[in-house]
Amino acid sequence: MTEEKAAITISLHGTMANSKGIDLYILGNTLVNIQNLFDRTYLHYTGHERIRTGDRQYYKIMATNIRKGSIIFDAGLSLFAVQQVLALSGEVTIDPKLLIDTTFTAFKFLLEVLVKTKENNPPEIKVESSTNPILFNINGDNNIVCVSPAVYEVASNIRQPLKNLSSTFMSNNKGEISVTSKDIPQKCINISNENANLFQGQKIISEKPVLITGIVTSYNHLTFSGHFAVPRGMIIPERQYSFTIEKMYQKNDAFFIDSLKGYSIQVSVRIEYDTSGLDNSKITKLYLAPNDGT
Repeated sequence: MTEEKAAITISLHGTMANSKGIDLYILGNTLVNIQNLFDRTYLHYTGHERIRTGDRQYYKIMATNIRKGSIIFDAGLSLFAVQQVLALSGEVTIDPKLLIDTTFTAFKFLLEVLVKTKENNPPEIKVESSTNPILFNINGDNNIVCVSPAVYEVASNIRQPLKNLSSTFMSNNKGEISVTSKDIPQKCINISNENANLFQGQKIISEKPVLITGIVTSYNHLTFSGHFAVPRGMIIPERQYSFTIEKMYQKNDAFFIDSLKGYSIQVSVRIEYDTSGLDNSKITKLYLAPNDGT
């Protein structure tokens, strides 16, 4: 058996390590879920449904040095290239660098999709067969993202570990979790209080509102919600959408009630997208406010 290794560095800054000490619960949760990210890639390439007891004999991440600063682990992803253990249809050679590169690329792809969706610009995703298992490129002019099946599948499967990792920063906690590799310096995994909310669920509410004209077709005064008909020619497709009035306008909802008479109104809208399918982001709800600020 031949053991192959690739170096990674895991850096943890902020909440879990400060002048008061190290929060072992958060630290443990973080390290387990970083391991889980690479596990999902390992499972993809081996075709296994779960990590089996024997798998850890052939594939593991070992810390080789722990440095101060916050907490920085110098580690190595180790893999024994045993054919019968790593059975895979096709001609891809599984090695540590491939596992790292695929995981990093899947994170980069997922982040790109989520960021664009939050900007009201969900990209068109094309999954393309390729001799390159880590294919990922962006056509900015047409807002098209092309990925290999491996990158797409791993990106779909790492969402739960990323959600667990991002929960560290969801109570206004500051900090950063990063995983890098000197073998692949142009890519990394980076989660902080700045982007943690993107990984918290499979629905994303756009950050910047857009202006839309339409008609309120139903409304419940107790829940401040109903349905809003959007005509053709708007920034979103023509149809009826569920909506909720933004909280600061709920006490003054006459603007929306008047539209029930068939009056068209212009509203400022934050859009909620369901990104669970990645390649088929769907609008699930609108958050409405009067355009004139009343």
